[in-house]
Amino acid sequence: MSEEAPDSGRRSLLFGGLKGRDSIKVGDDVIAGNDYNSSSPAFGVIRFQAYKLQRVYYQGVREGLVERVDVESLEAKPPPGCAGYTKYMCLYSSKYHAASGPVILSPADVEVVRVRDEIAESAWLALPGLFWVWLAYTFWRYGEDNGGAFRGLQKPTAKPTVASDELAAALRTLR
Repeated sequence: MSEEAPDSGRRSLLFGGLKGRDSIKVGDDVIAGNDYNSSSPAFGVIRFQAYKLQRVYYQGVREGLVERVDVESLEAKPPPGCAGYTKYMCLYSSKYHAASGPVILSPADVEVVRVRDEIAESAWLALPGLFWVWLAYTFWRYGEDNGGAFRGLQKPTAKPTVASDELAAALRTLR
């Protein structure tokens, strides 16, 4: 008998990208990996847009009637008695499908990825950028603390010389 640790949900959220992806379940927000009927967005799916996975089901014909059997995730196997049925999913975006309703298509038509997984993978790309920002800030602070080039940038002024004093005296006598 194994019990999960109380913070295992948090760990899977933080380190989900490290140990592989969980299954995509009904209700998850997903990102489309490719276009499907994108010439008419109300009846299709556009690549790199977010959608809500509203339903996953297997559809087939039994005794002359079309039967739809819902499952909980995209990775679910066909339920008993549904061998040979085709899997379908319903994707919905309030931006594109408010008037037409969700788009029904096969998972083979559009590859989808959970938004959470996409963000976890993208976070690893941000780490090198954060390092360079930190390094630039450190150099700037060092310069500020030690009288560097960024402190008090002022326009240089000419220092008076003996020649300029003589010229000023000659101009005063001309007046």
